[in-house]
Amino acid sequence: MFLWCHQVNQVIIIQRAWRAHKARLDLRSITHQENPPMPVIRKFIHLLDVSAGDLDEEFRLQRIKSDMVKTIRHTHQLEKNVDELDVKIGLLVHNRITLQVTHRFPVSYIADVLTLYELTHKWMQYEHVLAVGTKL
Repeated sequence: MFLWCHQVNQVIIIQRAWRAHKARLDLRSITHQENPPMPVIRKFIHLLDVSAGDLDEEFRLQRIKSDMVKTIRHTHQLEKNVDELDVKIGLLVHNRITLQVTHRFPVSYIADVLTLYELTHKWMQYEHVLAVGTKL
C-alpha cells in the first residue's frame, strides 16, 4: 500500500489515458461498424435521444436550407440575365453611335467618301506597280 501512495498521480494519468483510448475505440466501432456490440450501444444511447422539438427544429433547418439553395440558384440565374442584358445594351449603344455617325452626313457624301476610298486604294496598288517599273 505504501508504494501506491507515492504513485497515485501516475496511476490516475494511466487510467485516464486508457479510458480515453477505450472511448475512442467504442465511438469508432459504433460509427464504422455495421452491427456494433450491445455494450457500446448502451454507452452512446443517451446521444440518440430525439424529441419532437428536435425533429421540428431539424425539419425547419432543412426547409431553410432548401429555400437558401433555391434563392442562390435564382440569384445566379438573375446574374446571368443581367450579364446578357449588359452585352445587349452595349451592342445597342455601339449600333446607335454608328447610326448617328452615318446619319450625320448625307447619303451622297457617304457614297463620295466610299468612292474616294476605293479610288485611293486602287491608286496605291498602281503606285506600287509604277514604283517597281521605274526602278528597272
